[in-house]
Amino acid sequence: MQQKWLTKLLGYDYEIVYKAGQDNKVADALSRQELDPFCGAAALSVVQTDWLLDLKQSWSTNRDLKAIITDLANDLTSHAGYSWHHDLLTYNGKLVAGSVGNIKTQILQELHGRPVGGHSGKERTYKRVKRSFYWKGMKKAVFKFVAECDVCQRNKTETVASPGLLQPLPIPTRLWTKISMDFIEGLPLSNGKLVIFVVVNRLSKYVHFMALSHPYTAADVAQAFLDNVFKLHGMPVSIVSYRDVVLYGQPPPSPIHYIPGSSNSATVDQWGGNTPQPYKQATVQLKANQKLAPRFYGPYQIIQKVSQVAYKLALPSSSRIHPVFHVSLLKTKLGQQVVAQAALPAVNEIGLLASQPVAVLDRRLVKYRGHAATQLLVQWANTFPEEASWEFYTHLQAKFPDFLPCGRGSQQGGGNDTPPIQS
Repeated sequence: MQQKWLTKLLGYDYEIVYKAGQDNKVADALSRQELDPFCGAAALSVVQTDWLLDLKQSWSTNRDLKAIITDLANDLTSHAGYSWHHDLLTYNGKLVAGSVGNIKTQILQELHGRPVGGHSGKERTYKRVKRSFYWKGMKKAVFKFVAECDVCQRNKTETVASPGLLQPLPIPTRLWTKISMDFIEGLPLSNGKLVIFVVVNRLSKYVHFMALSHPYTAADVAQAFLDNVFKLHGMPVSIVSYRDVVLYGQPPPSPIHYIPGSSNSATVDQWGGNTPQPYKQATVQLKANQKLAPRFYGPYQIIQKVSQVAYKLALPSSSRIHPVFHVSLLKTKLGQQVVAQAALPAVNEIGLLASQPVAVLDRRLVKYRGHAATQLLVQWANTFPEEASWEFYTHLQAKFPDFLPCGRGSQQGGGNDTPPIQS
């Protein structure tokens, strides 16, 4: 608290005057204490940080700044905006950082990567830095540092309009060789019809509209196509259609939803980070904070360009993920710093994340189906103890027979309760 008030009072010109207790009607306990004749003057200590020493060292090794300091020592108005006061070089009230040494990197790391910075974006980090420091080209340096931050590249997604190059369908060369079709539903009833079946010639944009009753089947759609399109134009070479139940005979398979990335096939470098599809915990563990997991892994080297929007990566030999990725799942690794990440997260036979228990932190007895059952507080691999979850001992033993539970005490502590597996 004293340090906090010290920084506030340093900007004021004030004088501390003693006031007798009898004159101070609203005195606190400290002003009513007896004066000790043996008390001495209290010393005021000021913290001298290492980075401030490095900052001063950058001035002495920079020829231009050293000349400015020499001129300011003789004439304070020799350089507009600059001032030399209390052995500190400032520009418009901001500390000047030299170009020699790593003082700039220290400042950026402190105001971006430390808790005070919280890995903020480019603009917020730049505003935070320019409040206290100044050097030429600072904005460009801040933007470059934030873009190359390894933590940000792994855990942040990019909001882009298109995750890669667009691939429009080629323009047909002949009429009615390539068509598209769709269904317009939700219309008011008209002569027993509720749906309009639309077939479009992709070259001339000529359209056929056919009314259908609801419900309709694939046979009904095929008969309408034969009666209205095939008899006039013949069988097309290709048909582009929306994924509809009537075409599959059952609900269509879910499409793969790509995660927006910042790269496209025109800018992908030789190294890129990749992310698997969003996965769900498949073991007995039920993680409630999966959204906090890294969004990208790597970097991995690009070994082949499969298509305009797909690349093959050199994944580890132990990886069980297909090595070809769409560009929306890739983004260029920026910067020279490469954090080693030899293996991707382990997955099971169907490609879902498979975590492994590493320790038992606690145990307890609970009532399950009218009987006493033992639950273990399990910590999982690559997680913090706070993310541990309560698991039934029998289910854990059946799922991981090689895991030997060992731990401490018997308490009713915290943790995440995992629903029992229904047998």
